[in-house]
Amino acid sequence: MNIFKTVAVLWAVSLPFFSFANSVNPPNLTSPLAVVQDAKTGKILFSKESNRLVSMASLTKLMTAMVTLDGPKEWLDQSVTIDVSDVDTLKHSSSRVPVGSTWTIRELLHLMLMSSDNRAAHALGRVYPGGTSSMLRVMNKKANTLGLSSTSFNDTSGLSPLNKTTPFELAYMTSHAAQYPTIRDFSTDRSATFYKRGETLAFKNTNAVVRDQRWPSVWLSKTGFTQEAGRCVTMMGRLDGKDITVVLMAGASSAARTLDIQKIQHWLDGKNFDAPNETSKSVKRKKVGAKKLKKSKT
Repeated sequence: MNIFKTVAVLWAVSLPFFSFANSVNPPNLTSPLAVVQDAKTGKILFSKESNRLVSMASLTKLMTAMVTLDGPKEWLDQSVTIDVSDVDTLKHSSSRVPVGSTWTIRELLHLMLMSSDNRAAHALGRVYPGGTSSMLRVMNKKANTLGLSSTSFNDTSGLSPLNKTTPFELAYMTSHAAQYPTIRDFSTDRSATFYKRGETLAFKNTNAVVRDQRWPSVWLSKTGFTQEAGRCVTMMGRLDGKDITVVLMAGASSAARTLDIQKIQHWLDGKNFDAPNETSKSVKRKKVGAKKLKKSKT
């Protein structure tokens, strides 16, 4: 049994278990919700509001990818033309995937997992057998099958605030997603270039930790953001000789999220982490926005 399947099994038998790797000096995270898990043993090393139900934003795309990859392999080479209906009219998020451009399903998975492109996620739902509603039924059924009783999906991109989970259940979903080599490869790709309609389109990973190789042995990464969800991330990889899953949710900024990951890295190394002064001030200012976020409807 490989490590990714082992993690999923261990989670299934250790869901109620919590402990702390360093109870004397736990990491002082600005993210309001967090889970740090030993991926080999299934033990929770650190948790913060880990059973709180919140919007998950683009972390949704892990389930969208799993359901897509559960289909026939030949489907990945099917061509899909981006339609005007794939444009985000809910949050009006930007996309560099032009309407009218044609991509394979494999390429759309790449864009969705690496660059968190919402048009790619919407298109995958649109062309799924039976359409988006059918894909959502399968996504929710898969969540139920995995025992994720608090997790639910209302769209394929995560733009809907009704896509909800807990950090605890998201960590388990991450361990299951890590069983898919395509998800591991695409989500940790630093950048990619595509040639469409005579134009060169360059895309990069939404996670600065991956782009800058601050976690060289990362296996899986997915970021997320909406006003309701805040800044979110789930990652899985090797740190200081340990196989680790990290989930951070409802963060105030991308910079604060990145700092939290660095704090966890140093904590696992047994070292203190001092953030640069300017960044610390920026994070402090952003926390005001995080308090307002809690009051908003999700």
